[in-house]
Amino acid sequence: MTIRGRLYFLSFVVLFVISLMGAITYYKGDSILTGLVNDAGMEVVGSAAQNIDGKLDRIEGVLMTAAEAIRDSMTRKGAVGEEEVEKIVMTLTSIMKGDDILFLYMGHEPTGKFSDGFGRKKPEDYDSRARSWYKDAVKNNGRVILTDPYADSITGNIVTTMAVAIKDDKGSLLGVVGLDMNLDGITEYVNSLGIFGKGNGILLLGDGTVMAGHRKEDILKANLTKDEKFPDALRNVGKKMIAGGAGNELYSYMGEEKQMFYSATRRGLSLGILFPVDELRALIRGLTFVLLAIAAVALVVVAVVVTVITRGLNRSIRSMEAATKRLGAGELTVRFDDSGKDEIAAISRELNGMAASLQEVMIAIR
Repeated sequence: MTIRGRLYFLSFVVLFVISLMGAITYYKGDSILTGLVNDAGMEVVGSAAQNIDGKLDRIEGVLMTAAEAIRDSMTRKGAVGEEEVEKIVMTLTSIMKGDDILFLYMGHEPTGKFSDGFGRKKPEDYDSRARSWYKDAVKNNGRVILTDPYADSITGNIVTTMAVAIKDDKGSLLGVVGLDMNLDGITEYVNSLGIFGKGNGILLLGDGTVMAGHRKEDILKANLTKDEKFPDALRNVGKKMIAGGAGNELYSYMGEEKQMFYSATRRGLSLGILFPVDELRALIRGLTFVLLAIAAVALVVVAVVVTVITRGLNRSIRSMEAATKRLGAGELTVRFDDSGKDEIAAISRELNGMAASLQEVMIAIR
């Protein structure tokens, strides 16, 4: 094989290796990036579920502090009555009210009266003891309950209630202390969730009703496990979500392939993150395109280098060939081009030495 042929063969090998790398990136990159997304997705949704639990835990701590303060005021020496309790509830509301906590209140067991943190009055026939939040708290026997979200009868805001029953030192029921919590903070947090900046979050109640998500029209109206507007595959995913635990499922929705990463909270809520699988494929295509672009640039560089080297070798070889023919014809004064520092120049210098020696011998003979 000629030197030129070897150089062209080297160019072909370089092109083949780079092309093979591109093919491996395309076919193996899918599984590698899928594994990376799966790991990241489960970590993100698990951490987010813990963050929601942590937020609710902090609000529960506020409720328990307020409930203990009210219980202490009602049971200590010189115990206060319902009117005084309302003033305490109003004071605590002014202290605790913030972005998440709307107001504090209490339902009294003896009369059913409602002590409002804003001092608002309920209708005369309003009986706290008949309300579901009151009954559930009493049944839970001193443990905090979290109700499903609802529209507050006074403010009209979509809120959820935390409530706990309080008793005196003898175990007699004094009433139930509750607070209404604004869901805007949790909703915004859920909407901000994503994986590598892609996708969106969704939070389900225990029965599959959408509590938070990017589609406002679905909140507290759509049920992910039952509504027929959702495809069967997504409804099945919803059923797995509310069953508890954590995992991820692939499904198709509105012509797009998506992946749901989900994890349960300690309070019976199910958090999910919808990740568009097409984004993953677009990322793989992007990486493959970059690699192919690098291959093209590398091929051009190799082609230019090979061309330059080949032309230089051709000139040197043609010069040596012409000088060799003249030397063979008896022209002992001919000299090879020995300029340069490469191997051909070194050979030319040796040949020039040989030609000079021959010339000296012939002169001596004559």
